[in-house]
Amino acid sequence: MNLNQWRSTPAAIEAAQKLKKNTTFKQMLEVLNKELPTNRTLPLMGAKEPDFIYAYGVEVGYRNCLAVLDSMSEPMPEQKDVMPDFSPKNNNDDTEQ
Repeated sequence: MNLNQWRSTPAAIEAAQKLKKNTTFKQMLEVLNKELPTNRTLPLMGAKEPDFIYAYGVEVGYRNCLAVLDSMSEPMPEQKDVMPDFSPKNNNDDTEQ
């Protein structure tokens, strides 16, 4: 199951919302947010460019994981059907024609 499938399942969203209200789980998320990889800096001497690139990738992945975990309690936004309109005013910019 991927995130879109999860967020399209009302029972899964409801379970995630219930879990998010749990005091222990809230504390666990606080710890995760405080344990960002960037809080453990690389040594100033001896760290080469690939080390910094790797550390950046770890940080991005960690933050993405936290964002996915947070979004699991939110339903997918409703998609509205776009009606085609080929009038001159519908050219996706703010200029008047």
